[in-house]
Amino acid sequence: DRVAPETIDQSNESKRLEERQQALFSLYPEADPEDAVEKRLPAEIPMEHLGNRIHVKCLQLKLELEVEPIFASMAIYDAKERKKISENFYFDMNSESLRRMLVGHLPFSDI
Repeated sequence: DRVAPETIDQSNESKRLEERQQALFSLYPEADPEDAVEKRLPAEIPMEHLGNRIHVKCLQLKLELEVEPIFASMAIYDAKERKKISENFYFDMNSESLRRMLVGHLPFSDI
């Protein structure tokens, strides 16, 4: 009752060849080029938001143990809508001594 794997492979290959479509793409009608192009409305012109403004200034980040540098990011969220309403802001609040240790390891540094 056991059949050699080679026999099964040959049988599968011959069945695939028997039922294979020669011109697969001829089964589908040719697409109209007008339908293939996505049409979009022109983008809105960016404008300055004149609503409320929030100014956040990070002055100090103090940890009990300064064993490694910390690079942080911050964003503003609308708690009621549960949505992010600002871009990400990245900052470095490390002490001068930690920054001096990193000089050779960072390709660039913010002022």
